Amino acid sequence: MTTLQAHKLLENALDINNSHNTEASRAILLELLEVYNKLALDHTGIYRPFKNISDHPTHVWIVPA
Repeated sequence: MTTLQAHKLLENALDINNSHNTEASRAILLELLEVYNKLALDHTGIYRPFKNISDHPTHVWIVPA
């Protein structure tokens, strides 16, 4: 998987989670966030890592790290 593919999958997972906030959608979103961040660190001049700033287990709020 390329960083661009991971970024697009992360965007799609975020959209799905925003419209269908379930435990499964949050788990997938957080797993893709981890994969994306690992890839983004290899291309720091192009991609920025993100982080989840939610302090509640039923929400995911992604912002640039």
